[in-house]
Amino acid sequence: MAIGKRLKSLVDRMRPIDQPPSPWRPFDAPYPLLSSFDPASGGVAPSQGLLAIWHLGVRPQWLKVAPVSNLQLAIRGAAQSESILFFRPNGGVYLAWAAVQSPALIVNALFLVQKLRPALQAVPLAGEIELPDNLKPLEFSLPPGTVE
Repeated sequence: MAIGKRLKSLVDRMRPIDQPPSPWRPFDAPYPLLSSFDPASGGVAPSQGLLAIWHLGVRPQWLKVAPVSNLQLAIRGAAQSESILFFRPNGGVYLAWAAVQSPALIVNALFLVQKLRPALQAVPLAGEIELPDNLKPLEFSLPPGTVE
């Protein structure tokens, strides 16, 4: 009995510390290709949120991070943007989204834009919310599995 209790105690100590679930979606699924993704059938609500877009070429690159008023509308607009589609041959253009509400939406987006320096940040998206420069950024996680 003592060995069983000791073993259970060791197992409990070796378990990873529970981390809060990521706000990024899709959750527990591969990131979708922008060119073939339908936001409505992909579980994206037409609500405020953050949108992150990148390509996975020889040198993967962040393309756009945006706070938007309607995630569905912004994803559809990004899928039609010639500037973004230009990078499709470079390993594909992928996306992730997070349902973040105001006021955190803007300061979280500021953090990601300053940290990642997306190549197409100046390219506007449908429903994009303008980022003021007079606010202090608030740290926000990257989509799981992605790197700076």
